[in-house]
Amino acid sequence: MERRTFLKGLLPISLSLLLHCQKTRRSPNIVLIVFDAVRADHTSAWGYGLDTTPNLSQFLRTSTKYSWAYATAPWTLPSHASMFTGLFAFEHGAHTVLDASKGEVAEIALSETIPTAAQILAAKGYATAGYCASTNPPGFLGERWGLGRGFETYRLLSNQSEGTRAAEDALYPEIMNWIRGQSDRPYFLFVNIRDAHTPYNLTLPPGVSFPPASRDANLPFQLKEAVASGSGSIDRRLIEEVTKQYDLGVYNADRALGLLLKGLQDSGHFDNSLIIVTSDHGEYLGEHHLAIHGQDVHEAVIRVPLAVKLVNQSAAMQVHTPASLVQIFPSMMAAAGIYRPDLKPFLGARQNPPIIAEEYYARAIEFKHPVAGKRFRRIRTAYIEWPWKLIHSTDGLHELYNIEEDALEVNDCLQAEPVRVASMMERLAAIKPGNQAPTSPSQEVPELTEEEKKALKSEGYL
Repeated sequence: MERRTFLKGLLPISLSLLLHCQKTRRSPNIVLIVFDAVRADHTSAWGYGLDTTPNLSQFLRTSTKYSWAYATAPWTLPSHASMFTGLFAFEHGAHTVLDASKGEVAEIALSETIPTAAQILAAKGYATAGYCASTNPPGFLGERWGLGRGFETYRLLSNQSEGTRAAEDALYPEIMNWIRGQSDRPYFLFVNIRDAHTPYNLTLPPGVSFPPASRDANLPFQLKEAVASGSGSIDRRLIEEVTKQYDLGVYNADRALGLLLKGLQDSGHFDNSLIIVTSDHGEYLGEHHLAIHGQDVHEAVIRVPLAVKLVNQSAAMQVHTPASLVQIFPSMMAAAGIYRPDLKPFLGARQNPPIIAEEYYARAIEFKHPVAGKRFRRIRTAYIEWPWKLIHSTDGLHELYNIEEDALEVNDCLQAEPVRVASMMERLAAIKPGNQAPTSPSQEVPELTEEEKKALKSEGYL
């Protein structure tokens, strides 16, 4: 199977996207809004009991909802790299690798040889800008990791003042100033909203009734340590407190989304824009004895919200066929009128790319953990043939779930479905030859600066 055939898979309604684009004189704007660390099942827009995402729900009234959407990885760098390139982690290589000679892991930046959406769109004449705001410097969105290539403006904004809402206060005014300045050419705008990323934004906006959450920003990391052994009972009260904090972070992220969408409407750019709202990964809240994100490929961290507003779309639509975030890149290219033999807009599930998510070992902090570290000395690949999800593991501890009936992945069907497992293993092997990763970095890994180390440590990666 050709390495690039996966790039051909567009979102199932790409043909509609192209027809919509033809109605406009100027090429459409492209807006990619990424909630960082927001899992689908904790958004009210996807059925969560607490109203965490009223603005996302409002957006879905004039956009297309993808019932089942999957990130290609459970952490920031490889997932964004897939959205920006249309490649899976095993293809673009921006993930963690093991240096067997040293017994250490290292994160690899996106190769400069792989063109990004921003670079391609800039060459097409698009203005390009990327914005990220958080209460701490954004570690893996820093330019050293390759995600900022091609953006004429790439701003990593931090607002650490007590009581402020990071994405609203630090990000929104500058984005709107940039949007108002775009009148002579179409633009590609990327926004990463990190209020639901650790440390969670625990600001309770005035006049908002929400379950009270602890102000202790260390609770998620306490939970991570509490579940590190991978066995034993878990303090349910701790999980409940962390969950309240996380839900508040999701709510604050949604508030920022609402401001941004209103800004696009007020500027007159909303209708003539392809707007994609999604998340790069989810968040563990104690499931499978895991916390925060990364580490594995369970539903909590790879199933994400995905809403797409086509150019001039005014009515709600819903797609139940599973989608992969790897499809975002070719869909943006199609909207911009960029056609290559490997980017044809196909329709139908058979032409869609496979649903794959990968985790290579874990970040250094987990890999070196004296207790938990032994759990992460493997590569895990989730492969979905709806409704079945196979988790291939290089340590031989494979798993199989019917995620339509068992979304929490409690009942492992591996032993009960040997024929299905064998056939899925065979097809996965054809897609991902060898299903292995290099045992040493494929390129030199530069030393982190003190500022970069501080940023990654603040987010729990070091």
